[in-house]
Amino acid sequence: MSGTTERSVSLRDAMALGKRTMARGEYERAAELYRQIIRARPDHIPALAERARALQHLYRFDLATGLLGTALAQRPDSAKLWFNLGNARRGAGDQDAALDAYRRAVALAPNEDEMQVGLGLALMQAGAWSEGFAHYERRYARREFLKWMESAGRPVWSGEALDGRTILLVAEQGIGDTIQFVRYAGLLADRGARVVVNCQPPLRALLETARGVSAVATGRLNGFDTAEMLMSLPARFGTTPDTVPAPIPYLAAPATPAVTLPDRGRPRVGLVWAGNPRHVRDAWRSIPFSTFARLLDVPGIDFYALQKDAVADDPRMEPLGPRLADFAVTASVVAQLDLVITVDTSVAHLAGAMGKPVWILLAARSDWRWLTGRSDSPWYPTARLFRQEALGDWPPLIEAVAAALATRPGR
Repeated sequence: MSGTTERSVSLRDAMALGKRTMARGEYERAAELYRQIIRARPDHIPALAERARALQHLYRFDLATGLLGTALAQRPDSAKLWFNLGNARRGAGDQDAALDAYRRAVALAPNEDEMQVGLGLALMQAGAWSEGFAHYERRYARREFLKWMESAGRPVWSGEALDGRTILLVAEQGIGDTIQFVRYAGLLADRGARVVVNCQPPLRALLETARGVSAVATGRLNGFDTAEMLMSLPARFGTTPDTVPAPIPYLAAPATPAVTLPDRGRPRVGLVWAGNPRHVRDAWRSIPFSTFARLLDVPGIDFYALQKDAVADDPRMEPLGPRLADFAVTASVVAQLDLVITVDTSVAHLAGAMGKPVWILLAARSDWRWLTGRSDSPWYPTARLFRQEALGDWPPLIEAVAAALATRPGR
């Protein structure tokens, strides 16, 4: 076997080991493995790209950007490298540079849906919703929806009159997304439509209270005239940050509380410090309880943990998670609270949709719907946004929230 063949086999094995290490979430080790490959082969584009990807998981965006720049100097026609550079620049908070990289990627590979969606999300976060929504329509879930509609022989709603017709709204992605965008059911009902929502099972009872919703189902339906995806409705209605429909509240708690909280004459505050652990950016948005628990030091407040799964044993708060059977039950608790303090997860949307005062704690690189640099939200008029200064640095933000809580009127 020649030396060249031995080196190629060794390089191939090293790259495979790096990918396996990345798949296990061992990003430090993966970054080091790729660094060793690059030291031997400084021009090896796959190693440069993969090390950059590992470094982004470690919040080292400047290093990732430099590596991708080195790779692009060799392959300026690589749409994938430009797309990855857009991700790194977006992670670094350089919005304009990220948009430029995404646009280059889309120009080189206009048929690649992933790149179209990446550009769409960056535009949406920048507030350019009209252009962003158009790119976002290329997401995988929508393509599957269109295939299903074609096989069902039903038309997708395109904005035409709906008097007397039944429109099916199909939920996608997370529960928080469904809660946020079900607000459009009321606008469709105002146009004379009968609105049926297909949603995640834990939301069924809650969405029966939604303004404009005639029926809720958790399986496929045939008795409808037209359909649309919930997350495509902002585009259909031409929504901009200045025209968000916010008929708050548009969701309500059950008339009879499923859980009754005691009235001790003190403010009642609900807490959520962690989101879905399977979310792609959960490491960014969830807060370690050891850090979050600083809020419990604020005296004169009854604290209630609204976490469904994450468990924390602290005598200063009452854990309600085991009693929250579905989101209607959670709504019955939220209705009795004076304030909800939560990370970016479904309870944030629930409290906002109910018109409850809610403080939402955001990572420095938050989701598009929270825009940038704002402490308020056009989606939820009763929300106050607290933003990290540096990605992963939660303690200063928690101190700011604790100070605001200690001086909140009505305590």
